[in-house]
Amino acid sequence: MLLGQLFTSPLEKKRAWGANSGIRSKLKKRNEAIKLAFEEGTTMKELAENYFLSENTIRNIIYQKTC
Repeated sequence: MLLGQLFTSPLEKKRAWGANSGIRSKLKKRNEAIKLAFEEGTTMKELAENYFLSENTIRNIIYQKTC
């Protein structure tokens, strides 16, 4: 190993995307809020404007299947 280099073992488990920064949980909460607002009557256009997302992205969030 050279000085100043980071060594990672191939045996170390790789964390899921967004696990270190917490963005995954933030997006999950945002998406749940979007779904709830839609169920309560907010239009896709309004949601897109409120969350600065495209209507297509809002549609994908609303109709995505959860595992």
